[in-house]
Amino acid sequence: MIRSVACARRILSRTDENTLATTQELEGQKGVWQLDAAHSQTYTLSSARHGRSIGPFPFVTDNTKQSNQLILQQVDEEGVVRLYHKKHGQYLRSSVDGEVTCGNPGDDDNIARDDAAELWRMEQRPGSGGCAFSSKSHGRLLAFSDD
Repeated sequence: MIRSVACARRILSRTDENTLATTQELEGQKGVWQLDAAHSQTYTLSSARHGRSIGPFPFVTDNTKQSNQLILQQVDEEGVVRLYHKKHGQYLRSSVDGEVTCGNPGDDDNIARDDAAELWRMEQRPGSGGCAFSSKSHGRLLAFSDD
């Protein structure tokens, strides 16, 4: 809920016509807002164990200046996300054999939309301070090899 500083009794809300307005009291979900980070959910993905990050794609690097920026897009409340590669303008995708590529939704029209190659399950890993990403369609973990 977002309250006015000038007039604390006013709450930012949306109307039935999907426009912004203020109200005196909270009416259902119309005054409930999701707060996204100021950095627009843009991240670099680094290995918690090795300190290497993705970039230049599809490689990993020790040089943080070469790290690629990814936008984390939440798909549902169960931890399914898309990883949008800003430089390539496409999503990280996983193939059945474990290859990670960039592509767009619909590039695999013969696959059901809820099982598309660009969907990942994001899970917090207690004790590591990080998250693991596994392909929703294949279950394979996003990882890298030393070679």
